[in-house]
Amino acid sequence: MPFLMSMLNRDANQHLTVGGNMAGIGFGKKLYISSVGIILMTIFIVAGVNFYQTKKSFLAKGMTGIQSVSEVLENTIDIQYGLQKSKLDSDLGMLITEAESSGNLILMEDRTVDIQGVDIDTGATTKITMPKLLAGLKFLTADYEIVDKVAAMSDSEIMFFQLRDNRLVKVSTSLKTSDDKRAIGAYFNSGTSPFKAVAGGEKHLLLTGSGHDKTLQVLSSCKDVDGSVAGAFGIGRKVLTDNLKILVEKATVNGKGYAFISDGDGKILVHPDPAYRGISVSDISGGDAVLKTEKGFVSYNRDGRSYYGYTTYFKPWDLHFTVAVSEAELMAGINEQILKSAGTGGVIALVMGLAVIAFMNRQLMTSMNGMATMAKEVARGNFNHSFDYKAKDAIRDTVTAMNDMVTELAQMIGGLNSGVDTLSEASGELNRISDLMKEGAATSVEKVNNVASAAEEMSVNMDSVAAAMEEASTNVETVSDGTGRMREGLEAVVKDSVRTRDITGRAVEQARATSARVEQLGRAAEEINKVTDTITSISSQTNLLALNATIEAAR
Repeated sequence: MPFLMSMLNRDANQHLTVGGNMAGIGFGKKLYISSVGIILMTIFIVAGVNFYQTKKSFLAKGMTGIQSVSEVLENTIDIQYGLQKSKLDSDLGMLITEAESSGNLILMEDRTVDIQGVDIDTGATTKITMPKLLAGLKFLTADYEIVDKVAAMSDSEIMFFQLRDNRLVKVSTSLKTSDDKRAIGAYFNSGTSPFKAVAGGEKHLLLTGSGHDKTLQVLSSCKDVDGSVAGAFGIGRKVLTDNLKILVEKATVNGKGYAFISDGDGKILVHPDPAYRGISVSDISGGDAVLKTEKGFVSYNRDGRSYYGYTTYFKPWDLHFTVAVSEAELMAGINEQILKSAGTGGVIALVMGLAVIAFMNRQLMTSMNGMATMAKEVARGNFNHSFDYKAKDAIRDTVTAMNDMVTELAQMIGGLNSGVDTLSEASGELNRISDLMKEGAATSVEKVNNVASAAEEMSVNMDSVAAAMEEASTNVETVSDGTGRMREGLEAVVKDSVRTRDITGRAVEQARATSARVEQLGRAAEEINKVTDTITSISSQTNLLALNATIEAAR
């Protein structure tokens, strides 16, 4: 029984020592470590997801703010555009009134002036001889009295265009160049929309110039005294006014980011940072999106920073208005807030998790200790000990299996004890049989000794027989020798028979005597054969006795 239990304990120790590097750590500590690891992992995952979602939410709010500012800017531009058109119409009305108040338009063919013409579309230059147009007593062609008078009451450019040789030529303007000259001579050729509109007697709104000189113009055709279209009154106002530039440069999203204006070809015209002015949005990583988007969100990178923006293309001016904020500004302070909230939530979750783990570990270890106590009792040989676990889970299945195992182990050990008793009885019976075998062996030894004595006597007899056989062998040799000599004598007798009869007679007598001796030797040989048969019979009986003695000894 102790041997059996030691074997079981040794096998159990061989199996329970498996566990790798964690083998030296208790189950409770393993449970704590794994549970804390799960909690920390969960906290990190939740914090990461929360950080991503919060960042995405704040980014969406920031984009909404950008869009709102952009829409406000767009509405402001729409209002300014409306005011600009109203101003153009107002100034146009003043110009027409001033011209008509001077008198009817009369074309003076005999009064001409040479003007250096420049095609507005192609830039081609040519010398144009223009007949002067007279309004009452005031000239309009290459004369500036009327336009300057109207310009004194407006900040718009006051112009007059005259039709000549399929050209609509600017022949008067209130705008002066840097050398104090008038910017006249620009013309629209017959294939342009302004020429066609004026020639058709219509009013026409158009956009001219580029960059900061981009101008919105309105043309209204006028007729001479003969009822023919003589030309057009024109008013022009620059799109990028100082007020508009200031408005855009100061536009921000809650004090963050900036707004800028870019031309239809991408050139940045207005920007709060002078470093941006004059460059193309195409030179900025991702800036092409500004040109491709009529209205919507864009993103680009510059100087290692990411920017989110909202752009609006204003077609009447052929300009892009963009409001943008860097990602760093949008998320300023958000990362710290997220980390603080995640840290606070993580600490609370960790503390609560540890409390729950401690409680559950205590409950679990109670069950595990019960099973350990049961195992110790069984190891001591107490198979009547049992452990009760009421909850329906894997531990209950384990406890039930252990109870069943202990019951089966007790039955198995009881069966082994019964087998040991049976083996003890069989061992006693084997000892008794062994004693009987010892007695039989002694008797066999005595019989073997008797056989040995008989064999010794037989050996003596065999020696006598051997001596007799040796003597008989000697006699046989003597007979053999005599026979040889007789053969030789007979040969000599035959040879000498012719010579002497006396010798023949003696030889005959000698032959008779020899024959008698041969007969005696034959009888002696027969006696020897009888003795040999007797020895053979005795040897057979001796072998039989030896075999019987061996069998008796074996028994």
